[in-house]
Order: sequence, then C-alpha cells, then structure tokens
Amino acid sequence: MNRMHRTTVALPEDLLAAIDQLIRTGSAANRNQFLTLAVETELRRRERTAIDAEFALMAADPDYQAEAPESCAISTPLIAKLGKTSCWGTIEAWRGLRRPPRPG
Repeated sequence: MNRMHRTTVALPEDLLAAIDQLIRTGSAANRNQFLTLAVETELRRRERTAIDAEFALMAADPDYQAEAPESCAISTPLIAKLGKTSCWGTIEAWRGLRRPPRPG
C-alpha cells in the first residue's frame, strides 16, 4: 500500500451527510476509505476516457488502419484467451492480470 498523507478537503454539507449515512449503514468503513475509493474510481474513469480517445484517433487514422490487420493478428489470440470481444476489454483484463484490484 502507498504511504498515506494527511490532507484537508472541503465538501458540501449534503455530500458529507451522504457519506456519513453510508458509514452508518455499513456501506463504507469510514470517510477515508470512501474518499480514497471515490478518487481511485474517478482516476480510472479518466484514464479509460483518455484511452478511448486514443482508440478513436487510431480509428480515424488511415496510416494506422493500413497497419491494423498486422496488429489484429497479434492481439486476436490475447483477446480470445482473455474471453474479451473488444480492445478495451482486453486492456482491462490485462491490467487485472498485472495488478489485482485493491480490496474494498
């Protein structure tokens, strides 16, 4: 686990109340755990968005498309082995093999 650093965060009252309600009902252990998970989730979402944007650029790039059959020949066995049907699914599965999800 990474070393923890203490910081101060200002949140609107309604968000803090919603987090505290989740803690009371046992859906979150504490504010730290909830906020850490929320930040990690948002960072992963942004990373996926950036990767999707790169895929969109590749889809519109005629030079890349000319090379794509060669790339597909290499990646198709991996896609099939991981039981995925898309490049993004393969990336997610590969990341899962490389770095297990953090326990919640």
